[in-house]
Amino acid sequence: MSINAFVQSLPLLDHHAHYLIRGDVADRAHRLLRVSSEADAQYPITDTANRLAWSAFQQTARDFDPTVAAAYQRGATPEEALQPMDADHYRDYNHRVFAAYHYQTLFIDTGFVPDDAILDLNATADLTGLTVRPIYRLETHAEAYMQQYADFDAWSDHFLDAVGHVRAHGYVAASLLPPTVSGYRLPR
Repeated sequence: MSINAFVQSLPLLDHHAHYLIRGDVADRAHRLLRVSSEADAQYPITDTANRLAWSAFQQTARDFDPTVAAAYQRGATPEEALQPMDADHYRDYNHRVFAAYHYQTLFIDTGFVPDDAILDLNATADLTGLTVRPIYRLETHAEAYMQQYADFDAWSDHFLDAVGHVRAHGYVAASLLPPTVSGYRLPR
């Protein structure tokens, strides 16, 4: 077996996915730019569009959606090519994309919630055909606790207590950005 064949046979485990956005959103290209980068509305969209991830999103759309491929072939801009999808089309599209790349599980960073997100993890599992598990983003929750408590000791006590119970709430790991990979262990 060649190394290429071996790599192609491996399942892809996305250790840091974001919530999917609804397929029927207007201005889908703009929404995908924002969600793929975590850029807020004040961040220049032109900078976001220059990222390699954006090129990859567009190529995936071309590869798995004949309508998008045809639009790009005609010279359409991303805004023209990436049109809203009805529920059945969006589900079929996602199933094909994730199956083609051998995904088995999505670990969704629940600390970043883009506009138009699909928050129901069961709905995301149905939409993708995958197992979906939540990741607890430490800094998002730490910041929320900071808003609730006036002193460091109270904040620290409550935050650490919450982190100690994340498994009981269904989380399978924790994430700390940066770096993402440093926080993927939870106390048993």
